[in-house]
Amino acid sequence: MENKPNEISANDSINFDNLATARGDGDAFSRRFVDRRAPLRIPLISQLPVAAFCCDIQGAVVSHNEAAVEIWGRVPNPSEHGQWSGAHAMFDLDGHCLAREDYPSAQAVSSGRDLDAVEMWLERPDGTRRRIESGACQ
Repeated sequence: MENKPNEISANDSINFDNLATARGDGDAFSRRFVDRRAPLRIPLISQLPVAAFCCDIQGAVVSHNEAAVEIWGRVPNPSEHGQWSGAHAMFDLDGHCLAREDYPSAQAVSSGRDLDAVEMWLERPDGTRRRIESGACQ
């Protein structure tokens, strides 16, 4: 499957340290980032005792650990762009549903900076909710 010049497939290795330079107009996405640490990232995430995941710059969840799957109640589809999390839905503490572009991981990419952790509600596909603390780094 061949990508168009401004697309990055879910299988591409993204250097998350350089995401800030990929923000802006659509032409910025034509540049690909190679992260030599990518082979280390997945084993590291899988060993963490807390839920952790990585998204590509289009919002597809490209790696995650079992703790994240347990919280999400599902395994996310790595080819689904715009997820920004494996959660079925997320809500602020007042119960307002967040748009996907307002998820912490999406905000970190769009702002080009790390975000401090905030409390929110995560909803699983079965409708149950869990109160979580979520932060994001770009």
